[in-house]
Amino acid sequence: MFTGRLFYLMGPSGARKYRLIAVIKHKADLTSLLLPSRYITRPVNAAELEQHQFMTPEAFAAAEQAGQFACSWRANGHAYGLGLDVYTGLEQGKMVLINGSRAHYKALPEALQAACVPVYLHVGSEVQTQRLLQRGRENSAEVAERVARSQVLAQALPEGCVKLNAEQSLEAVYADFKQQVWQRECAA
Repeated sequence: MFTGRLFYLMGPSGARKYRLIAVIKHKADLTSLLLPSRYITRPVNAAELEQHQFMTPEAFAAAEQAGQFACSWRANGHAYGLGLDVYTGLEQGKMVLINGSRAHYKALPEALQAACVPVYLHVGSEVQTQRLLQRGRENSAEVAERVARSQVLAQALPEGCVKLNAEQSLEAVYADFKQQVWQRECAA
């Protein structure tokens, strides 16, 4: 049984999850917050806020086989993994914040699900399309495919999921996160 809580932040591409994590990291009490190691088979883009460790697909597969991840999944042509420091943080009573996958939430180990507060950043299809096109990683057809997939995944959120409106300003999303998630869980 963990004494910490796992904030499992999810939402479609374009919901600004990385930006919200950066704001939380800047404003939160870092003695009680852990942003665990995240490993992805996509090179780091220095121009983006995304914080992860790049691994080749071969190195990722070897680490996964060796049990070096708390959990791992595949999405959008890449492999994603969370470091074992997730467990350490939860054992130490920390609030652990991760950028998770909507499609793979149910694949979380049972112990992590028991400590989990799922949080969904919602954006409508028009806003998501606009943000993805501005980002410039995908062409129009790929953006349309991601937006369609997002609409389907938004219909199958985990029970007890806290929904935040990510179409508002980043400061407003942070205020909602702080009130609806952080303060509620820290007081519990």
